[in-house]
Amino acid sequence: MTMANVQPPAPPLPSAGDAKRAWRRLRLIALAVAMVVLVAGGAGGYLLTRGVKKTSYRASCGTLRCIPSLPVSSVIDALKGRGFACAEKAGVDTWTCQLRIGDTHYESRIGEKDGLIYKFDNSVRTERSEVADAAKAFLVWFAAMPFSNDPVLAEEIDGWLIPRLSGGADTKVTIGGYFYSLTAASQQYLRLDVWVGTR
Repeated sequence: MTMANVQPPAPPLPSAGDAKRAWRRLRLIALAVAMVVLVAGGAGGYLLTRGVKKTSYRASCGTLRCIPSLPVSSVIDALKGRGFACAEKAGVDTWTCQLRIGDTHYESRIGEKDGLIYKFDNSVRTERSEVADAAKAFLVWFAAMPFSNDPVLAEEIDGWLIPRLSGGADTKVTIGGYFYSLTAASQQYLRLDVWVGTR
C-alpha cells in the first residue's frame, strides 16, 4: 500500500437523534438571527423616520411655523390663473384673493412670512340654498395643499372634510401637525381655516 492510495478515515456517521438536534439548533439560530434583524431594522427605521414625519411638514419662518413645500407665490399665481383678483395687504403680510361666479363668492386669505404660508382661510358664500359641489371642491383642494406630496395624508384630509361640508355643523381637527377648523353650520356659507401647529 502506497501513501497515494491511503484515504483519510471517514467521519463517523451521525445518529438520527444527532441529525435532528443539529437541524433544530440550526432552525433556532436562523430564527434568532431573523428576529434580531427584524427588530433592529424596525427600530432603526422608526428612529430615523419618527422625527422626519413630525417636522417635514413644518418649517421655521421667523417666529412662526410655515408650510415648507408651499411658496406663497405659487398659490397666488395658481389663484390668479383661475381668475381670482389678489392683493397683498401692506404691513400685515396677508394676501386676499376673491372671485365671483354668478351668485357664488370665493375668498382666500393667505398669511405669509418669508415667502412661505403659515395660515390660510378660504370661504365660499352663495345665495342658493346650499354651496354647490364644485365650490366645495375648492375648499377640499386648499385643505390638501400642505400634503400635495403625501397621498396618505391628503386622503385623510379628504375623508375628514368631504362628509362634513354637508353636515351642517362646525368642527375642528388636527391632521399632520396642521389645525383645521370648518365652519359649516349654514349651507350657504362654508369657511375653512388652516394653520400650522407649533409642535
